[in-house]
Amino acid sequence: MEGEQENIPLEQIAGRLLQDNFLLTALELHLELIEAGRELSTLKEFFSNPANFERQTSPPSATSIDFPFGYTRARSQSQATLDSLDISRLSEDGTDERIAVLEFELRKAKETISGLRTSLTQFSSEREVHVTSSKTNSISSEAIRPHEQRALNFLVNEYLLRQGYKLTAVTFSDENNEQDFDDWDDVGLNIPRPPELPQLYRVTHKETNEIECQTEESVYFEEEITRLNTKCNYLEQKLEEAISREQSEPNKILDLVDVSTDTSDIPVPEIKTVSVEPPARVNSKFEAAAAEDEEELRKLPDLFHSTLLRLLSISPDRLRPVESLLHLLLETLPSVISSKKEESIPLILAAIPEAKSSDQCSTLISLLLNIRKKPQEQERIVVVEGIKRLASDSELLEAHILPQTWELAGHKSMERRLLAAEVCLAIAPTAPARLRQAMVLPVLQQLLLEAAEPEVRVAVVRALSLVVAFTAQEDKYLQCEELCFLAIEDQDSGVRQLAQRVLLPVLAQWALQIDRLESSLVKRLLSRLKALAHDPRCGPMIGAVGQILPFIVIHLASHEDVLDRMDLEQIKEISDIGCDLSNPLIFLEPNSNTNAMLQALNLRLSDDSYQHWPQMDWVLSAFIPGLFDALCSVDVGNEDALLAYVKFYHQLSKVMGKHFTLNRIKPMFKEGLRSAEESLSNLDNNSDPQTPPSLILIPVLLVALLTTGDPNDTMELSNTLRHLLILLPSLKLPLAPLKVSIFHLCRAIALQETVLACLSEASKNSRPAVRLAAAQLTFHSLSCLHESALTKFVLPQLAMLANDLNEEVKEVVVAAYAELASQPGVAQAESRTTLQQLSKEALTSHVMSVAVTKAMTRLLPTCDPAFAEDVVLPQLCQLAAFCLHGVTSQTRRMDLGQALVAALSTALQVPLSRQAMAATLVPALRDLSSVCEQCMHVHSDAVNNWLREAEARAQIEPATPTTPKTEKPHLVQSAMNSGRKSVEDVKQRMSSLLKKK
Repeated sequence: MEGEQENIPLEQIAGRLLQDNFLLTALELHLELIEAGRELSTLKEFFSNPANFERQTSPPSATSIDFPFGYTRARSQSQATLDSLDISRLSEDGTDERIAVLEFELRKAKETISGLRTSLTQFSSEREVHVTSSKTNSISSEAIRPHEQRALNFLVNEYLLRQGYKLTAVTFSDENNEQDFDDWDDVGLNIPRPPELPQLYRVTHKETNEIECQTEESVYFEEEITRLNTKCNYLEQKLEEAISREQSEPNKILDLVDVSTDTSDIPVPEIKTVSVEPPARVNSKFEAAAAEDEEELRKLPDLFHSTLLRLLSISPDRLRPVESLLHLLLETLPSVISSKKEESIPLILAAIPEAKSSDQCSTLISLLLNIRKKPQEQERIVVVEGIKRLASDSELLEAHILPQTWELAGHKSMERRLLAAEVCLAIAPTAPARLRQAMVLPVLQQLLLEAAEPEVRVAVVRALSLVVAFTAQEDKYLQCEELCFLAIEDQDSGVRQLAQRVLLPVLAQWALQIDRLESSLVKRLLSRLKALAHDPRCGPMIGAVGQILPFIVIHLASHEDVLDRMDLEQIKEISDIGCDLSNPLIFLEPNSNTNAMLQALNLRLSDDSYQHWPQMDWVLSAFIPGLFDALCSVDVGNEDALLAYVKFYHQLSKVMGKHFTLNRIKPMFKEGLRSAEESLSNLDNNSDPQTPPSLILIPVLLVALLTTGDPNDTMELSNTLRHLLILLPSLKLPLAPLKVSIFHLCRAIALQETVLACLSEASKNSRPAVRLAAAQLTFHSLSCLHESALTKFVLPQLAMLANDLNEEVKEVVVAAYAELASQPGVAQAESRTTLQQLSKEALTSHVMSVAVTKAMTRLLPTCDPAFAEDVVLPQLCQLAAFCLHGVTSQTRRMDLGQALVAALSTALQVPLSRQAMAATLVPALRDLSSVCEQCMHVHSDAVNNWLREAEARAQIEPATPTTPKTEKPHLVQSAMNSGRKSVEDVKQRMSSLLKKK
């Protein structure tokens, strides 16, 4: 019966199907059981083994696989799967079966991959346990495994995307194109997806800190370092005492090291005895290296040497390293936290000479140079001082210090590159010549060319100065000269100034010694000077020529004909022709008799009958003409270069003497001006010629050359100035050269009367252009004139020009009176009175109205409140009404309106009474607001805001100004009549003020 039938187990059914070779039926059963969640292990193991689907070609053997229920299949060497079976013969159309087989094969492949991942995960876990138990150095030396690399790549890519580094993530993905970064399963580990990279870092960092804090060994080592530092300080004192007492017996020093000290208060663990080598070892190495390299060092005068070290701020040794235990240091430093590593620098310095192998020494020096990621100034000082002590060992310097310093020069951190430059500065004096040239100089060259920070380049120039000072090989001169010019033409002013003050004199002193001053240094300077004629760097370059001028003078005086004229009995003190390293008393040997040499040169140059010698021929044929050509190439508008040339030629005249200046230099300038005058005179008067380059000669001639002679003899200066005051305006040439010349001449009080007399004479000239030029030049020189010169020359000249018929002249005169009226002094009261008289013409002339408005603007910030309320503001109120009602031209109204905007905005900043604001300032602002609405819309909002502010301060009700559509003549006449009444009132008030004073 059906109810009595027993249920057959699925295991038996599966075994029967497999035993009878009903594979498809067994496969369908397997799939249905999987879908029902009742998978059988027998079917799973069978269909998971590819060998079960190979055709049997031999009887069962020892290598066959036994399955349950007696089913046996032979293992084949082939790895074929179900795709090798001819399933189509099992069905009429094998499509469905093939699809099922393919789906099954795909699932089996995924299961195989999952199994491999599980095995790999277990293997990785076992390896991690093993690695955790090993030492730290073995971890760092073990190569990264493929699955670890893929996992790290996935986490890094994920971090880059989350932080917004999309381009970097794309590049990273392209470089690892064999990995799919979108799927964690592609990594190959059968583990959950790990946390993000920042979370992993925090967890690891926290665990590391806990381990470090809880490790008793680290605490012990830190205490050991402290104890050893204390004991080493005591031993250092004992060593110093022993060295000073027993210098001839170094063995006694070793005895003193073993003297028992009172250290009962300090717990001292038992350690091995280490012999301490006395400092004589290092000193002996340094003395041997110095003796070996002595012939390759360039001889420097003692005073020059000390001055160079002073300018570069090189101080004596400040660090006294002590010797310690090498093995203890190597074991301790990795476990010391970063903030405490600086305290171990003395131990590192003491351990480096004791290193037994090259690897140990290199490791210690690397620890020293990389003690901090971004070492600050005080930390760099300690490291550099330590390196300076170690640099006495030439082998150590060549094998370890300089190579690692070169690596620092290419570091991305600015502080590391700055440390590299400072290390080069420290080791430059003691380094052997071959190392200085082969390694130190290339490091500095790389830093100078590649460093973007001015601080690094400044340090490079300091180090380069020492390297050049101690270099004697002439084949390195051109390289040093190239680097010097790179520093002189640097974009940073600090680098340029240091290069001119220190590096260039050092290079010039070397060029003077090897006779390359003419052929190389000066020749290159003149060439660069001419090339930079239109460049802002022209001024610093002419300053560089002035810096080496004393070297050129000494080169000129070093001929035997000059030296034979030296009078060693009657030596006069020569004024300093240079400072610091450019002073001949410093860069020459003390026994050179510098003053006697310069005195003999002056006597030789003063003698007209002297015969030229080679150095003088070079000065007359190359140096002076080269400077003149470079000067003629400078644009007259380049004021910095112009002032630099004036200063240089003044220095040249002082150094070469009056006779040489008047007979050799001044004729060249005179001829240049004469040629320029002839060429300009041939031009049509109606043309507007461009400024010829020779006009740059005018300031140099007037300021530097014509003032070299007797101060009381100014006839030539006066005649030349009078001639130029007529020539330039007549030819419609710019007055910039004369402005610079007169300004600098008036800075000398003794020359003010000469200059002002020439300007007064030019003010009486019949040509309006000459009178206008005289007025402009007088106005330009007001700031540097003495009060006596103002009273005697300027005020009479301005009073005469105030009646000139030329409105442009009157405009300049109004500006000059405003300048004088704003400055306290004897000319203030008279200038204010005259300015009020000139303001009468403001309502009849557009030029005068704008000029008076600007003059009132100049007066407002400096005058007292009474003068501002009684004189300035009423005048501005008149001008505002005149601008609104009296000016018909749109262009002129805009010009006057612009000037009124500046004036009334300044008036708002002046403390005024409520009555003055209500009576003058508010009406003026209302008129100006109407003008802005008509033709100056850009200022409308600002003027309306000022009007509201003035009305609020004056406490009056705001009124909306109405602009008349048509300008009626009677309104204009009323404004002008009110202006006349206001002027009369102002005159009366001013007269009463003067009477009170």
